[in-house]
Amino acid sequence: MSPRTVRAVAQCGPLKEEWKQLKSFAVGAGTQMYLKSDLDLDAEGGQTGSGAKLATFILQSKFDRPLLLPCGNLSGDSLQRMLEEGGVSVDALEVYKTNPHPELEKNMKAALGVSFPDYALYFSPSGIDSTFPIFEKLGLNMDLIKVCEIFHFFLNE
Repeated sequence: MSPRTVRAVAQCGPLKEEWKQLKSFAVGAGTQMYLKSDLDLDAEGGQTGSGAKLATFILQSKFDRPLLLPCGNLSGDSLQRMLEEGGVSVDALEVYKTNPHPELEKNMKAALGVSFPDYALYFSPSGIDSTFPIFEKLGLNMDLIKVCEIFHFFLNE
């Protein structure tokens, strides 16, 4: 689960008490914190930091019940795949969809009208997928912009 997933689930209303008795897991410390504050769940695995490491954690804990996996439409499949390969039944449920801001192109045009960037910093692959077509549409030479991304660091941990 990601923080966005926790928020999406929390929007459905409070969890039933019997759900709070079930084990829950979190990929990172931030998600673990949101699970506690928004859903009153005491999650395990917050120290893992990646889907692959969380899968290993779950499998090593000898967890053998079916697992509900709320996720977004762009979630990777490593967690689900590794759990299923390890014998844990997983029911992935898409609870939110990642979409670019409806005024992204307009905002980018306005910002580029003020100054041309030397750098573009990306926090997610969806950011690149959303902005590169706009850069191309505007005829910008991407060779002149240094593109930095930090999500690869987290994906490969």
